[in-house]
Amino acid sequence: MTKKEIRNLIASGRLSDAMKGLPGVVADHLQNDVILLQSRLNGLERQERLGTIDSGSANIERAKITAAVLDMISGD
Repeated sequence: MTKKEIRNLIASGRLSDAMKGLPGVVADHLQNDVILLQSRLNGLERQERLGTIDSGSANIERAKITAAVLDMISGD
């Protein structure tokens, strides 16, 4: 997957799919950051499934994760 494809997935609202391609496009020194972002997204999705987070808070957290992903692929 390319950085452009990741951006397109994010633009389509498919953050989870975009995250799957992230390890292949970032530098080695950012791989731990990728794992942390994946963990944050997994935790968020779990909270949403369980109904333990309100939609406003979930949207804010998703936006933060999205911004971090975009920053990661832009600054690489």
